Amino acid sequence: MKVAYVGNCDSLATAVMERLYKEEMDVFFLSEEPVTKKKVSYFKYKNYQLTNQKEEIVRIFQSIHPDVVIYAGNGYLNPKWDLEQRENLSVLAAVLEECVCMNVSLFVCLSSTEVYGKGLGKVAENSKLYPRTKKGMWMLQEEDMTEMYHKQRGLNTVILRLEPVFSEEIQIGSKEFFGQLSADVTSGSVVEIPEQQLQPVHVSDVADAIKRVRDWGKPEIYNVSSSEQIKVSELVRYICEAKGREFPISINKAEEEEKPYIDNTKIKQEQEWTDFWLLRDLLKEKRIVFHESEKKTERKKAGAARAKPGIRRTLETVLLFGIFCMCYLLSQNHSLFSQVDWLLIYVVVISLCYGVKQGAIGVALSSIVYLMSQKENILEMTNFYSYVESVLMIVEFVFFGIVVGYTADILREENRNRKQELKLLKESYDKLKEINDKNILIKDEYEKRVLEAKAGLPYLNSVMNRIHTLEPERIFMECLQVVAELMQTKTVAVYKVNRSNGYLRLIASLNARSIVEGNSWNLKKYPDLERAIKENRVYEGDIWQGEPAIVLPISSLKGCEAAIFIQELPMEKLSLYSVNLLRTLLEMFSDSLERALQYESVSRKQKYLKDTSVLYAEEFEKAVKLAEEKKQREMADYCILKLCTKGDVVERYQKAAKMFREMDVWGMDRKEGLYVLLENTSLQGGKIVMEKLETIGIGAEIVKSFSVGG
Repeated sequence: MKVAYVGNCDSLATAVMERLYKEEMDVFFLSEEPVTKKKVSYFKYKNYQLTNQKEEIVRIFQSIHPDVVIYAGNGYLNPKWDLEQRENLSVLAAVLEECVCMNVSLFVCLSSTEVYGKGLGKVAENSKLYPRTKKGMWMLQEEDMTEMYHKQRGLNTVILRLEPVFSEEIQIGSKEFFGQLSADVTSGSVVEIPEQQLQPVHVSDVADAIKRVRDWGKPEIYNVSSSEQIKVSELVRYICEAKGREFPISINKAEEEEKPYIDNTKIKQEQEWTDFWLLRDLLKEKRIVFHESEKKTERKKAGAARAKPGIRRTLETVLLFGIFCMCYLLSQNHSLFSQVDWLLIYVVVISLCYGVKQGAIGVALSSIVYLMSQKENILEMTNFYSYVESVLMIVEFVFFGIVVGYTADILREENRNRKQELKLLKESYDKLKEINDKNILIKDEYEKRVLEAKAGLPYLNSVMNRIHTLEPERIFMECLQVVAELMQTKTVAVYKVNRSNGYLRLIASLNARSIVEGNSWNLKKYPDLERAIKENRVYEGDIWQGEPAIVLPISSLKGCEAAIFIQELPMEKLSLYSVNLLRTLLEMFSDSLERALQYESVSRKQKYLKDTSVLYAEEFEKAVKLAEEKKQREMADYCILKLCTKGDVVERYQKAAKMFREMDVWGMDRKEGLYVLLENTSLQGGKIVMEKLETIGIGAEIVKSFSVGG
């Protein structure tokens, strides 16, 4: 996936791009300011210098063709906006237009909480917008433009309103909020700063929020802020302590209550995001480091410092020349040392040690001294043959000086490149090792959780043993108990689904609070729930509309057979991990139910009277015992009716069957006595059924127990 980030090269951009790069995405960085390799590694990101010219933006986007665009704009982290940021709107308009043309899957606009007004107390995403600063006014215009492209052009957009952003390293004097605040504190003069309750958010938390909304991929507006507030005075006091200064700040208490509290509940609930890095904790642990910013004068000094090695080398070249020149002149009359070519040795030494530039200087100096020692004037050298010895000596100087120096420079450059590559490889190795160490810790922790947690592998194995049965009713009963234990709730019920008419009939429940609409109700009251059950997918209900928290459909090859309803869930179970665990259990339930139904279909002739749904005595006795077990567990009551009419069993069944529910169980004893097991029916309910049977001339009585012999 290709992701384009539009903004400045600051701590926020670095954190976001690092996070996306770790997610194995192609990251493209678009900035109006020139980006050097020192700021952004060439090996990780592709950099483009952006302008406000639409043609240039079109060219860049056609070259990149991104899937996701993150827009921060020029000077996003600067708390004080001026006319420099007025071009952001024109750049934003061009970027949005290209996003529509390129069919970008998601556009993320980074806004600010300064779009909210003063003195509003607690504000959420749907609160009224009254920008309290010039930056807030510009940001609101950017939000309106983004919303317009979403509504009118169909662009998928997400708006993140951020509080002031910080990182562990704060550059004093930078254009970020904390950089300017630290500059005011360390200036040495008394500065008046308005007191505010800040909710600063760490760049890593912002990067995590962007990653989560990218995975979510739906248009929304979120507040991204810390849940913990910190006063400006507390932050200033820490800066003073860190820099060893007095407290020279005058705090304006008049503005203390004007900044609203930013509510971040929405992104926490919908995206499971959390503000992991809290500024106060980092301050206490002294993990916040303040760096002095580089000034132009310091850069000039650095340039002068870089120029000094060249001057030093020239001086050393001249000094060494003096030494070798003295040796050359003093040894001319010596029988042994006059045979040593001191000037050539000097040229070779200088070329090897200092390179081709200093070697050229050495060649020139050596040539001048040699010609002077031979008492020859270079201007008088009119032909080669007369001065062949001198010319060959100068050529020898030039050859050894230039060629040796050039070769030495090439070898040094190759050595320098290899050292640089080795350094980069070592950095990559260290990062990969750090990632690997973290992954090992995470793996070990998950292994420990899987093996030791309540919902770990041993528990799942015990669940498989409990539901590994060929009785559908027992599977439903065990499913009810397993879900209740796992989710730590007492509001679970199992309903049987009638696929022909859409009615649900209660099979078992833990208590009265578990029942949704009664023992029998129609799914058409909840269209979304009905659609989810038909599609056999987990449904997360809206509890504010009276819907259950979670519904788990248990299906077979024919469709949905039953559904588990969870009315209420503890807050700690409202997580993606719990939902995924329920999906795993649901697959296990469905597989077990399918096997049980297939077995029941194959063994129907041995269990049921021919052409009826009447169980033989032994099988009906098992059904009664299971109903008694449900009653003992307080899952469901039951009642047994014995039909008092005489005649053939099949004829009596066919006459009375239309008066009973599909879930009621028919049975007979060995004396051909006909019985009906009414599940989820009390004795009072059984009497009502008896009265209905009397209207069609069928007598019945309630029996307390069932005997195979009759």
